[in-house]
Amino acid sequence: PGSSVMVMLADDEDVNADLHYEIQSPKVSSFKIHPKSGLLTTFRTLDRETLDRVELKIRVSDGSHEAFTKIEIEIMDVNDEVPRFLQDSYIFEMEENFPLRQTYGQVQAVDNDLGEAGQVTYSIEDNDDNVFGINKISGELFANVNLDREERSEYKIIVKASDNGAEKQLSSTVQIKVAIKDVNDKYPDFEKEEYTMYVLESVPVGEPVLKVAANDVDRNANLEYSIVEPITARDKTGNILNNRAAYDFSQAFAINPKTG
Repeated sequence: PGSSVMVMLADDEDVNADLHYEIQSPKVSSFKIHPKSGLLTTFRTLDRETLDRVELKIRVSDGSHEAFTKIEIEIMDVNDEVPRFLQDSYIFEMEENFPLRQTYGQVQAVDNDLGEAGQVTYSIEDNDDNVFGINKISGELFANVNLDREERSEYKIIVKASDNGAEKQLSSTVQIKVAIKDVNDKYPDFEKEEYTMYVLESVPVGEPVLKVAANDVDRNANLEYSIVEPITARDKTGNILNNRAAYDFSQAFAINPKTG
């Protein structure tokens, strides 16, 4: 406010004419004019993003006669707009072992300044060991390394949006949460490599004789147990029993598919 814009000059053939200047319209303006000198100055802070052009009707009077003229003022742009992200925060999901450098999400910021001052570029401020990358023009996010949910299920990164102002650069940041979704990529693992149980031939049918257990680090792994043939019978010394009666040992045992 108070910056000089221009000086309005008017001629009057009368000797010692006392000219008086005023803004005729609009009545409410961001400009004001000195009634004697005709100096036009700013009255309020100008914002090109709100109003980029102003038309003023100026009146000059000598007390008896008056004249009018119009002036058009174009508001020049300066880099005063900070890039604004379209969201306050972002949450993305991606599967573990997601293909490298393939887009899994995108952020976007806008800057209302004109020209290069309104062009936005993106970068990652807080990046664990360069795990993630971002396209500096489009804001598309990608992974630089293979991610394993069993090692880490969530990441938080900070993305910065900067404009390309010539004299100064303005920027803002946003937090991004990346949740890693589990895929079934791990094999079940038995708690023991080998189970040994001796069973009397008189044990009742349906009586539990052994319980096996396995673990799977995949989330919500739905383990199912089954008996895999061939089945070999051994005595207490470890010797294989000969099946003289052609007995099918696979029919002698069953396993609960859920409990083991």
